[in-house]
Amino acid sequence: MDYEDAEDFEAPWQAADQAALLTTVVDLSQVTFADSMLLNALLDARRRHDSHGRRFILLGPSSPRSAGFSTSAARGNTSRWKIRT
Repeated sequence: MDYEDAEDFEAPWQAADQAALLTTVVDLSQVTFADSMLLNALLDARRRHDSHGRRFILLGPSSPRSAGFSTSAARGNTSRWKIRT
């Protein structure tokens, strides 16, 4: 997942926001590389969910580092991330 995938990523984010379900699960189990585009999109989605009292869960990868980024980069606070492997 990188800058070139940004347009493909927009529609699912909008659909999740419009559905406004209590929980959104993002499945990253098949992601082998992600640049800052994905990390920023995840941070933005989490903020939107938090502001509306909705849960945001990341499913996989087996390790946050295996996707090419570390959730610790998210302002050093991983306690707000629910990562299910």
